[in-house]
Amino acid sequence: SPDPQFVGFALVGLGIYANYKYSWGEELIGFPLPWAVVAVGIVMLLLNTCGFVGTNKRKRTCLLLYFTFLFFIMAAEVSISILALSYKRNLEEQLYQGWLDASPETKDKVQRKFNCCGFYTVNDNPGPSCTNPPAGTDSCAVAITKWVEEKLVFVYIVGFLSAAVQVF
Repeated sequence: SPDPQFVGFALVGLGIYANYKYSWGEELIGFPLPWAVVAVGIVMLLLNTCGFVGTNKRKRTCLLLYFTFLFFIMAAEVSISILALSYKRNLEEQLYQGWLDASPETKDKVQRKFNCCGFYTVNDNPGPSCTNPPAGTDSCAVAITKWVEEKLVFVYIVGFLSAAVQVF
């Protein structure tokens, strides 16, 4: 079936594009999230090849392996999307906890990127570069939350669309 092959190529392409354009997710899973999408796409391509060989050579074990792994991948894609949706519910709490746990260098990097100081207020645990913030400086909570929500849309779309294409 060309559907899983299409999904595999789409995931590889989408992951490479996202890594080129954004490069995000390292703080969440330890390495850039777009490369995880590329890895899933490559696994999909390999599994599709296994299914193709199993169908043409009439090998039941190869087909069983193909369907078993395909089921687990679909379940993982849906699970990741559901986790991303549930993460959105308490996103601000988790971001604040991450802010409290972040190193001073990370806080400075975030504050420079979003041109802000502190988390909820400019005096709420700011990084070292924000000891005397200029008047009119905003806190980082709104900017960080908006940025993360924009990135989570990518996770929702990839997870649900790839699972939907595989089912139908």
